[in-house]
Amino acid sequence: MAVPKPRKEDLKRIGRVLAAVNNDETGFRSHRHVIAMAKASSLRQGRDEVNEEDVSLLKALSVLWLSPYSGDEPSFRIMLTLPASTSHIIDALAPLYSRATVYRRLQRLEQLKAVKREGGEWIPNL
Repeated sequence: MAVPKPRKEDLKRIGRVLAAVNNDETGFRSHRHVIAMAKASSLRQGRDEVNEEDVSLLKALSVLWLSPYSGDEPSFRIMLTLPASTSHIIDALAPLYSRATVYRRLQRLEQLKAVKREGGEWIPNL
């Protein structure tokens, strides 16, 4: 299974976050797990190469690593919509969650440093 160089760099950053959260001193195990999850995501979609979609899924899952006890489905779904403006996120999640829920989760994700604002958009902070 191929992992292109740009995706390898993205996965390294995610692996460093996971290593820090899991107190993985060398980071080797966490990095290996992140690569395996990216490859599994790619295989699940019938592809033989890791792409941006697989990396985006891992970034969305990162909220569960950063806050395993308070990570939740709305936060995960917000992470899947990024990068996006607040109004785009609210519109995308309107069938599932209230505006207040989306605002609260965005604030919580910002406190966790999982997301940051850049220009008029929210982006993953990984």
